[in-house]
Amino acid sequence: MVAQHVCNGVIRVLVIEDNRADVRLIRLALGDAGMPCDLHVIENGADAISLVHRIAQEQSAPQPHVVLLDLNLPQGDGIDVLRAMRQSQKLRDVPIAVLTSSGLPSDRSTVLGLGATCFIRKPSRVDQIADVAQTVRELWRSVS
Repeated sequence: MVAQHVCNGVIRVLVIEDNRADVRLIRLALGDAGMPCDLHVIENGADAISLVHRIAQEQSAPQPHVVLLDLNLPQGDGIDVLRAMRQSQKLRDVPIAVLTSSGLPSDRSTVLGLGATCFIRKPSRVDQIADVAQTVRELWRSVS
């Protein structure tokens, strides 16, 4: 089963996030954690949903091992992206960590109800970003 989820020992992480500073922090955290990652970044909801459809239609389209998804995106929102992923035969079991600045309990219950694997409040301090890397590692291990 591990061979399905690991491509040459590299974890494919799809980051759906429009804030480039947050993407840089995520990249740093994963690098500092010593995790060999192939990060693919999408900056808006429309492009993310297009990718979901492309993966669903193309046999050879690479699937992410883990997804980090922001809720507040331009051109669509994270809820729509989450729904599309969970409706896709190929992506329905991929772990999705919603990584958002929202602390609203209603957002948390909504995304978990729609099938997100976990809900993570974006760290307010740089030193807390290591927790995101740890979550990626745990999610990847849960499916490998």
